[in-house]
Amino acid sequence: MANYNLVYILDGKVYINLTNSCTNNCVFCIRSLKNDVAGADLFLNTENVKSEDVISQLEAIKDKLHNLVSPAFFDDSSSPKNWGSPAWLRALNGITVENSTFPPSSLCAQSAFQGATQKFRDKELERNFLGRSKEIVFCGYGEPMLKLDIIKQTAKYIKDTYPETIIRINTNGHANLIYKRNVLPELKGLIDKFSISLNGENETVYNELSQPNIEGAYTAVKEFIREAVKEGFDTTATVVTGYKNYKVDVPECIKITKELGAKFRERPWLDNGY
Repeated sequence: MANYNLVYILDGKVYINLTNSCTNNCVFCIRSLKNDVAGADLFLNTENVKSEDVISQLEAIKDKLHNLVSPAFFDDSSSPKNWGSPAWLRALNGITVENSTFPPSSLCAQSAFQGATQKFRDKELERNFLGRSKEIVFCGYGEPMLKLDIIKQTAKYIKDTYPETIIRINTNGHANLIYKRNVLPELKGLIDKFSISLNGENETVYNELSQPNIEGAYTAVKEFIREAVKEGFDTTATVVTGYKNYKVDVPECIKITKELGAKFRERPWLDNGY
C-alpha cells in the first residue's frame, strides 16, 4: 500500500515524513493531538517506505510548485506572496486551489501575473530544489533516523540533483544508541544540519518529558550532540518550553549545550505544533 504523505510543505521548506515509529513518547508531541501539519496528514498507512517513493514525491511536489499558476498567489508587485501562508500550504499539501477562497483584491492583472509566473519559475526555482526553500528537512510524525538507509539514499539523490539545497535532520538523538555504532560519519557529505532534542537539563526531567523506551537515552542524546559537533555538522540542541505545567531549566540547558559545543534553540510550545 503506497503512502502519499511522505513529503509536505511548512514555512516554505520541504519536509520528509519517513516513519511514525519513535523511541520517545514525548508528552508535548503534536501527533497525540492532531493528524495533520498544515493540511498534510502525516500518519502513514505502512512503515514499508522506500527511497524511490520519497524521491518520486519530492519531484511531484517540485512540479506542483512549478505549475502552480493561480494569480491568487501573487500580489500587485508581481512577486510571490507569503510562503507558508494558509493558501500555499493548502494547495501544496493536497487541498486544491479551487477549494480555497481569495479576496478579489489579491488578483493582479493578467499581464502582470504572467510576468510574475515566468519570473518566479525562471529566477526562483532554478538554483536549488525550491528556489526560496533552500532547505529540505527530515522530520515528521516519527524519528527519521530509524530509517537511516532511506535517509542516506534520499539525501544522496538530493545532493546529486540539487547540490545547493541544505539538508537537515530533526532527531531525538538516539541513533547511535539504537544502532550501537556512531552513524554520524556515514552522513557526512549528505546531511548539513542536525536539530537534536535535548528536552531537559537532567535525566529526570528528560525522562518525564520525553518518556523514552530505551535505557540510557539522555546520556546518549548528549553524546550524539557532542559527536555531531565533532564531525563538523551544523548542530543545534533544542528544548520545548511552555507546555502545561512542565518546567525546563533553560539557562542550565544553554550551559549544557555550550559545553557540548552546539547552538541552542528554545522552542515555545504552540497549540498547532508549528
